[in-house]
Amino acid sequence: MSRDIRLEILKKRQRHLKTLRRWQQYGRRMFSVIGALNVVTKGLSVRPQVRVEVARYFPIAAVACLEGYYEMVYADLINAGDPYTGNATAFKDVRLGVKELLAVQCNETNVGELIAHQLPHNGLGDIDKNMSTLTGRDFLKELRDRKNFESLCKEATERHTVHPVKLIERTFELRHIFCHELATKVDPKIWEIRDTCFASLCLMMATEYLLADYLPRRPG
Repeated sequence: MSRDIRLEILKKRQRHLKTLRRWQQYGRRMFSVIGALNVVTKGLSVRPQVRVEVARYFPIAAVACLEGYYEMVYADLINAGDPYTGNATAFKDVRLGVKELLAVQCNETNVGELIAHQLPHNGLGDIDKNMSTLTGRDFLKELRDRKNFESLCKEATERHTVHPVKLIERTFELRHIFCHELATKVDPKIWEIRDTCFASLCLMMATEYLLADYLPRRPG
């Protein structure tokens, strides 16, 4: 059965608060995740076995937040016009059929949403590739050069010896393990769960710093 991309986007829109921008949508969910994480990892009344089991779900939530956020970023970049619109032609696996074109004409969706909805998010490599393609710049290199990501992570995480990029890669790895496997032998380290979640939050914040240069500022 073929996908109805138009319908998928419309349903996804209905699950978003209409008045919030991309970072506000992300923050509304992620700060709730962080709050729940603090309760589970620091709550004295939580039994150890319960603490470990519930901790498995936080990387899943963190990746869901990143996926939703970057999908909005891609759409915002494409809808901002050139050079991002032109750069988007490099995405070869995007399908735009008659339904999708008519949805744009009827203002049900827009080109940015249609393309962003179809881009992969299986790991940090996909985010890097998507962002680098759209901006024409090396996304991860720019994060490293500006050092926003590293400095934010150093303040937020417990184990400063783990590079922030490794923490994000580990977030996606843990998400895959806990989402698709029983993994009964894997005992999540609480510090690692906390650090991966905080690193994903720092990645969003550092991306917003970059987007201040990429996108024209809107009033309000």
